[in-house]
Amino acid sequence: MRAYQGRLRVVLLGVVSLTLALSGACGSGSGVADTEDRRQVEGLVVEVVDRNIDQVETLRVKDGEGRVWTFTTEDYLGITPSHLREHQLFGERVVVVYRAEKGRYGDRLVALEINDPPD
Repeated sequence: MRAYQGRLRVVLLGVVSLTLALSGACGSGSGVADTEDRRQVEGLVVEVVDRNIDQVETLRVKDGEGRVWTFTTEDYLGITPSHLREHQLFGERVVVVYRAEKGRYGDRLVALEINDPPD
């Protein structure tokens, strides 16, 4: 009985992981323009640090001028760390909509959305 329960847990974990990966395909694609509170940058994924299986802790993106932007997140953004690693692997660009804020330990950029660039 215990072996059956163990296998069932593994199968359920696999199904949940696959569901999360498929549901978080490529963000919402809202195309938000720069505003005072919300800005955006487009570039290549340089590094992804995950908080857990479906949330990004830190994302580094290199823009067209060679500047590397470092973002943090506060919640699930509709895209998984594994999907962002696919963008990194295949050299596919992303658009990060973010806000800049003053934190206790200095300024930080908080990603609000991560999307595919418009065609």
